[in-house]
Amino acid sequence: MVKCFFNLWLSIYVKPESRRLGIARKMMNEGEKGLKEMGCSQVGSDIQIDNQTSYDFHTEIGFKEAGRLIAFIKDL
Repeated sequence: MVKCFFNLWLSIYVKPESRRLGIARKMMNEGEKGLKEMGCSQVGSDIQIDNQTSYDFHTEIGFKEAGRLIAFIKDL
């Protein structure tokens, strides 16, 4: 049974000169704490396929690759 489901766009960006100081990790920890308090047991994230810095960060904080997606766009 799903206790909670959110489809929320949230971006974390730390300027290059401020990286490797634990800022993004602290932000993620606080976000995960709030989700746990709401009964959530899992969080997802996505990144651009060529963003190695973000990929490394995600794997360092415990994310595992769950699959790869194709994004679509259509002009109106």
